[in-house]
Amino acid sequence: MTWEHPTTEFGATAQVQAECDCPHPKKCKLNGCRHAPYDTVVFLDVDGVLNKAPDYAVRIEGQRSCFLVNQRLVDRFIKVLEETGARVVLSSSWRVMRGGREFIEHVGIPIQDVTDNKGKKRGEEIQRWLDAHPEVVRYAIVDDDGDMLDHQLPHFVLTEFETGLTKQAAYRLTYKLGGEIPLGVSR
Repeated sequence: MTWEHPTTEFGATAQVQAECDCPHPKKCKLNGCRHAPYDTVVFLDVDGVLNKAPDYAVRIEGQRSCFLVNQRLVDRFIKVLEETGARVVLSSSWRVMRGGREFIEHVGIPIQDVTDNKGKKRGEEIQRWLDAHPEVVRYAIVDDDGDMLDHQLPHFVLTEFETGLTKQAAYRLTYKLGGEIPLGVSR
């Protein structure tokens, strides 16, 4: 799926956020809900997770947009969010690209926050974000680059640029975020 960033401001991002009508807002796990606990987060890279190398081969000639995702991979990631209640922190280089965050929200992934862009390693940027948010008790990182800090590796799901977020990687991500995975699937 491709999309061109319009020159006008987005009005659609507010529609991505779901409204909660649960009777116990402190227990709500609906991603994007203002009542959802901020204790479980997933740090999201985009290239090599929500898209894959073959997707670039089918780009339309003359297309101006630099944003490209694979809807099947986006849907797979959204399912992880629904199963775990995790909130998304964008750690991808898309966080500094004009319209990158808005595009991700436009395809249905609510972005809670972004990491800074001040580290030599992505793991350093993630660590600074975690240090500033002590309420986080569970996190996972999904990325096709392994530049994480050593102590982050148990929380890390490595994807391949050639395949993006495979079913197996999605299962591992779900498990690391506290969700259940089907029997017979390796963690």
